[in-house]
Amino acid sequence: MAQVVRAALVQATWTGDTESMIAKHEEHARRAAAQGAKIIGFQEVFNAPYFCQVQEPEHYRWAEPVPDGPTVRRMQELARETGMVIVVPVFEKESEGFYYNTAAVIDADGSYLGKYRKHHIPQVKGFWEKYYFRPGNLGWPVFDTAVGRVGVYICYDRHFPEGWRQLGLAGAQLVYNPSATSRGLSAYLWQLEQPASAVANEYFVAAINRVGQEEYGDNDFYGTSYFVDPRGQFVGEGRRGRQRQGGGTPRPRPRLRPDQGGPRPVGLLPRPPPRRLRRARTAVTDPTPLHSRHRTVLPDWLALYYDRPIELTHGEGRHVWDAEGNRYLDFFGGILTTMTAHALPEVTKAVSEQAGRIIHSSTLYLNRPMIELAERIAALSGIPDARVFFTTSGTEANDTALLLATAYRRSNQILAMRNSYHGRSFSTVGITGNRGWSPTSLSPLQTYYVHGAVRTRGPFAHLDDAAFTAAAVADLEDVLGQARGGVAALIAEPVQGVGGFTSPPDGLYGAFREVLNRHGILWISDEVQTGWGRTGDNFWGWQAHAQNGPPDMLTFAKGIGNGMSIGGVVARAEVMNCLDSNSISTFGGSPVTMAAGLANLAYLLDHDLQGNARRVGGLLLERLRALAAASPAVRDVRGRGLMAGLELTEPGTDRADPQAAAAVLEAARAGGLLIGKGGGHDTSVLRIAPPLSLTVAEAEEGAEILGQALRSIE
Repeated sequence: MAQVVRAALVQATWTGDTESMIAKHEEHARRAAAQGAKIIGFQEVFNAPYFCQVQEPEHYRWAEPVPDGPTVRRMQELARETGMVIVVPVFEKESEGFYYNTAAVIDADGSYLGKYRKHHIPQVKGFWEKYYFRPGNLGWPVFDTAVGRVGVYICYDRHFPEGWRQLGLAGAQLVYNPSATSRGLSAYLWQLEQPASAVANEYFVAAINRVGQEEYGDNDFYGTSYFVDPRGQFVGEGRRGRQRQGGGTPRPRPRLRPDQGGPRPVGLLPRPPPRRLRRARTAVTDPTPLHSRHRTVLPDWLALYYDRPIELTHGEGRHVWDAEGNRYLDFFGGILTTMTAHALPEVTKAVSEQAGRIIHSSTLYLNRPMIELAERIAALSGIPDARVFFTTSGTEANDTALLLATAYRRSNQILAMRNSYHGRSFSTVGITGNRGWSPTSLSPLQTYYVHGAVRTRGPFAHLDDAAFTAAAVADLEDVLGQARGGVAALIAEPVQGVGGFTSPPDGLYGAFREVLNRHGILWISDEVQTGWGRTGDNFWGWQAHAQNGPPDMLTFAKGIGNGMSIGGVVARAEVMNCLDSNSISTFGGSPVTMAAGLANLAYLLDHDLQGNARRVGGLLLERLRALAAASPAVRDVRGRGLMAGLELTEPGTDRADPQAAAAVLEAARAGGLLIGKGGGHDTSVLRIAPPLSLTVAEAEEGAEILGQALRSIE
């Protein structure tokens, strides 16, 4: 930063429309430039009223892209005209459903340097910001401008010291704090927090407030914008409650970091790309206290990831944060359960509104959200004359399907696939064909295991798809020859989840269906992990095997609730209604979870997330195959859509390498990526299943981190 930089800020009353508001700020900027200002900043969401005083969807109309929206483009022209750096706070629309409180930073030559997104979002009377904005996800960038290193920290952020400190550590010399602050306690804090932060971090702060009362509420924005120097002294101040273009002259601060003739300080982001990921720190505070409490009160068999388990505290979009503040790209979604996005506004809003009306009623009473969601799922299921029963988990859904099948067929004999997983209840453990997840051989069911679900291993792996299918059908016929009397049902995952994202050739279960029909055996498709468009090509996994019609039942869970506890069974009416006794569900189909499911399903369909899974998932699989080609540890890359698996083996052999899988899992976490693992009893498959709203940039980012993790074990 030069020895003297003249800086300006604008506090202004709302004019009533965007065009005149922007024109007013252009006029103020030209006047500031004429007085020698080299940088100027505007108030929070400067080109609109402070609409967050109400919660109305009409106000999304104020949002625009950054940097490609009209306001930022116009400010770029203004910067070129005046030769000033400009900080431009606007309401940003990244894509449908993704909105941020943002400030663009434009250099003196009109070039766009990047943007900051507000992290801390209030939700109190008069400041209903969570209705509109997601928390920021770009970290705390510092921009290398024509006048020096500039940072931004927006309004409510100022109450939280971590951002101020990050900006200081990254070399900021001047930080703009655009705000919308009304009279009350904050008037005292307004004079306290920014000066304290300036002193603590040795930089100048420009605090900007709105002015006056506006049309959407009674907030009285009191102005009093100011500049403060690194010693906490006011060097320029606007008047209380009046429109003003203020100026100040930042002087050299004590012990300025070198800014010429040498390397940039570590942490400086001169031109950060959009959605830059702040990698997780590898050195984290010891989580032993919480881990110790976990081990003291919870079962020993409750699995945890990582040598040093992490506590996840919050998430947004495709990212989550741990208790140490580390940010991760989430490629596992809480075991394929965060289907659309973390903290999806449509879902959180639906849950909040329903919880404000009634949380619980049970199935003894009519439940509108449950009926509406059942209608939508029945129509989507592809099963004729469908009936829907809601549960609270995939385990319970599969347990219910087994109850229906055995009651309908009057038989306790079940066909299941080798390497399968269907839940942790007594009955579902009894049909799980994976010893790592089947703790007992005791079962109320007699289970026969069939070949065919694992394409790349086993006695048929060397065959082509047609011969593989024929051999699996012959095996099915042979197994049925061993059964005593009628078998109730075949239950199968179209893509095995815990088994390592393995799947048979398309059409195999359709070929099985032909055999099952001859014997009157029901087909249950376990769609707990494959449903809702995750595989990209199909909405349900069974649709890749549909040549002989839909299944008699399908089960679902996980993604439909986006984290809320929803499971269920869809069955032909004849099968669903076969029980001859009364039944209820206390928690299945609760009003709150059904509201979440409706909102989540609507978002998925309205935004074509199945199509996104196909497109972005296809790109991600290409990147994973490229990584596999360069890594001797990767035996196989498989999957479809946003459901991919990498099988790791000892190089040059087919021996599973669970130690390598665990090491890559750890290295990926250290790099800022969360993935899963699975794969038969050897657990040597890396499982990748991000939310279905994953962007291309995030897919590329995740593949890069995973590539580094794979190289770390070579």
